[in-house]
Amino acid sequence: MSAFALGILVQVTHNQVDIAYNGGIYIKPLLNLLYSKDGTLQYNVACFLYYLADNEDNIVNIVKLGGVQKLQDGPFNV
Repeated sequence: MSAFALGILVQVTHNQVDIAYNGGIYIKPLLNLLYSKDGTLQYNVACFLYYLADNEDNIVNIVKLGGVQKLQDGPFNV
């Protein structure tokens, strides 16, 4: 639910949340949740990353932290 809530927060505030702070330290734990066996959690994290990608600083951090590779590798349960 936290990933879902953060996704909604970013969407509602038009990405004014400082997620890219300090090299994306808040992004890495979310990326690790992509490996969860819970399909709903994977979905919520993927949606959250989608909303974060609206900000260039976040895109840089997502790529640096291996987010693109994790999204390509899967496996996803949704």
